[in-house]
Amino acid sequence: MPLAAISTAALLLASSISGLEACDVPSCPSVQVDSEGMYYVGVETGSERLTPAIDATVLAQLAQDIDGDGTPELVIIDDRASAFGSVTAVYVDTSTGEPYLAFQCQASIADAVETECLEWYQSLTAQRAIEGADIIYSSTRQDGELDWETRNLAIPNWTSSIALTIANLNVDLHREQHAHSGSAETLASLKAALDLRELRALQFSIAD
Repeated sequence: MPLAAISTAALLLASSISGLEACDVPSCPSVQVDSEGMYYVGVETGSERLTPAIDATVLAQLAQDIDGDGTPELVIIDDRASAFGSVTAVYVDTSTGEPYLAFQCQASIADAVETECLEWYQSLTAQRAIEGADIIYSSTRQDGELDWETRNLAIPNWTSSIALTIANLNVDLHREQHAHSGSAETLASLKAALDLRELRALQFSIAD
């Protein structure tokens, strides 16, 4: 992608996103596109933190409070297709004034992102994590070599879901602690939890 086109794309994206009702200066999210055509998110002022770059083309943006903390996430819909649909939605949390990737969701079409991704996120519960752990436990206690579906579908899918579920619960815990204390220490702990969730969200995908 030529440099001029990249600059224009970044300007258009930043302009469209800054108009979202969820934007609260100085934490207004800004999508940027690098020379390789990869995109990432920063905030307009107050923070040097950037989300990891994603190799895809941005198709649309919206705002949705998927984690229920009262601050809508910036949702970037890109063109990464999968067995589950034609697009991928990337949720970016800016509740602390810094951008953290919170969730990635494979959706059938762009118009279905808000519904399908909310259902998917809400399915990441402690109960389902326990059920998944039980499935992994029982399937790996059998004699002989594991079958292909267990090795390549069940174990990867459940372990990635379990890891993201635990990371989400960890963020909720530290967010609550910071809401009660408001100290620099609890804020630092919350940001560490957000950083860990970002790593899990980057690894979260469902194989088919």
